[in-house]
Amino acid sequence: MASTTSLSAQIQAAADAYGQTLLTPITALQDQLSSLSSRSNAINSIRTKMSAMSLSTNAMVDSGGTAKFTVYSAVSTLTAVVSATASSGESVGTHTLFVSQLAKNDMAMSSRVTNGTTATSNPLTSIAKAIFDHAPTQQFQISVNGVNTPIDLTLDGTETNQGVLTKIAAAVNGQLTTSGVSASVVGDTPTTSKMVFTSRTTGAVNAVGLSDLGGGNVLDSIGLTSGVLSGRTASTSTTAGFNYANTGLLDANFTLDGIDITRSSNTVSDALPGITLNLKSTQTTGDAPATLTVGLDTATIKANVQDFLTKYNDLLTVVRSQTQIDTLLKTKQILSDDSTYVRLRSSLRLMVNSTVSSVTSGNPATLAAIGITSDSDGKLSITDATKFNATLSGSKSTAISDLFTSSNGIATQMKARMDNFVSASGILSVNDKAIADRTTAINKKIADYTARNQRKMDAYKLSLATVQTLLSQLSTQTSLASTYLAKVQAGTA
Repeated sequence: MASTTSLSAQIQAAADAYGQTLLTPITALQDQLSSLSSRSNAINSIRTKMSAMSLSTNAMVDSGGTAKFTVYSAVSTLTAVVSATASSGESVGTHTLFVSQLAKNDMAMSSRVTNGTTATSNPLTSIAKAIFDHAPTQQFQISVNGVNTPIDLTLDGTETNQGVLTKIAAAVNGQLTTSGVSASVVGDTPTTSKMVFTSRTTGAVNAVGLSDLGGGNVLDSIGLTSGVLSGRTASTSTTAGFNYANTGLLDANFTLDGIDITRSSNTVSDALPGITLNLKSTQTTGDAPATLTVGLDTATIKANVQDFLTKYNDLLTVVRSQTQIDTLLKTKQILSDDSTYVRLRSSLRLMVNSTVSSVTSGNPATLAAIGITSDSDGKLSITDATKFNATLSGSKSTAISDLFTSSNGIATQMKARMDNFVSASGILSVNDKAIADRTTAINKKIADYTARNQRKMDAYKLSLATVQTLLSQLSTQTSLASTYLAKVQAGTA
């Protein structure tokens, strides 16, 4: 009879085999989970490229083509003198510009003061004492472009001259938003300082206006007397006044196409329709004027078209890779049996190779007509640069935008197709929910199988333990019987 050890091994082997049998349906369910995970990964890879394609088409279609295909530029021959940007084609052509004066910020400055002077060290030249004795708390006013802003100042009479200027600057800078003026204390020498009030906006209309209020003497004490302020006296290295006594020096002066123009800013957007000029430096008599050439920005338009082609190629590549069937190797990709994505691959190629019926008469109606064709894999590229560039430089500014963004345009069709997939209730979201629901159901089945299998294994192990006990008892009885028989045969029983 087999030994107890041999029987135990046989019983354990039987238990293991039974356990493997119970795992068979769970293994099948886990294979389904793995397949669902692969499907989800494939869909997400398509989602990434679709989202990029959607952004590209939205930028084209939502702007009606103006942002991507009706782009204009203004090129200056003297960028150190003037640069320009174009927002429309209203001023297409060539323009001349001569800059004789740049707009400047107005500045008013105090008299020079000795930094450390106090009422104790020298009462005669102490600003703090002069202001404090008049009235410890006073107001003065800043006026810029019709806006008056009162400024409060409080001294204790012990401040140094530099300390007084610092408190004035702090009071002014606390009202930056409303006053339009900033203030700073400038150390013009190691031992002296001047107070500087600077308009934050250029031009004569934003000239700095200052006045003491209520009989105060804050400004008067630092040299900005009513006479200096009303007469716009020019400052010197030691005396108070204005950096530009003549407010006419604060405006920009330039000649555009032979017309003299004055503006308060160096950024001018109302001289040429659709053009913003950025005046940078002045010219002198005898200098050649700058030439501005306004026209379609062909480089940017080409880059926008290339961006669309790149996004399309990336999307087509990933869709092909996830739906491919290799008849030689007998392999199939995870989405090769999904008609939704197989049809998508075909529809993508059809959209970019079809004729656009909504273009204006005389405009190109196919990508091939502007030099864009596909290779054997369906990828698009500009294969005829001459034809493409000729379309861009043609007289019809709608030639490219019509092809892409008219009612039946390529980008319009592509946008609708992408929206069908990537919108909140689109195909990708439906697929995600189906995969999530199926995954949840399978995980529940696995949990149910696992619990049931555990109960079966527990019952099976209990029955095997009973069998093992019986076999052990039988083995013991057999051993006793053998011993007794041996004694009988020996005559010793």
